Amino acid sequence: MTLEALRAYARLAETERPPGLIDVSLLEVARVSLGAWQRRDEQKPYMFGHGKTFKTVKWPPTWYRAYAVLDTLGRYPGLWRGGGARPEDRRSMAELIAALIAYNMTDDGRVVPRSTSRGFEALSFGQKKEPSAFATAKVLTVLHLLDDLAKEAQGIDVTTLSSSKGGSGVVLPPSPERHKGS
Repeated sequence: MTLEALRAYARLAETERPPGLIDVSLLEVARVSLGAWQRRDEQKPYMFGHGKTFKTVKWPPTWYRAYAVLDTLGRYPGLWRGGGARPEDRRSMAELIAALIAYNMTDDGRVVPRSTSRGFEALSFGQKKEPSAFATAKVLTVLHLLDDLAKEAQGIDVTTLSSSKGGSGVVLPPSPERHKGS
């Protein structure tokens, strides 16, 4: 619910936001979701793991996963730039970007859906064999919001990132077929 509320508020002009809701408060709420990622090796809220499933987009993206976190938090640039930005938040955003790319994009920059909800098979993001123009555009749109972090994300080896507490402790790398491109 936190991500959905933040996404909704991001679309409102400041003058249309509920009274008493200021950007500083929104940034603190945004840090709740980012904090779950930052503390993933210490605690795991029920059903909020950060393993391979979290890093892989399930189409359409409606649940707490890397794509949803970045899609939402990408609308709050105060998290990674400006006077209120925290280095640990900037690092975490770069890690999430690196994971989103590694687990969802081919080497040529397209998205071949890896996971999809039933009932969407007729749509380009509902199949798992060919690149989806829609899925690719959605991921690239989110990444564009975070252009400032591209160099930092590029330097992150996702296989060294910790997974959730309670997991095996071994990070599952992206699928080898990701590198084939289409």
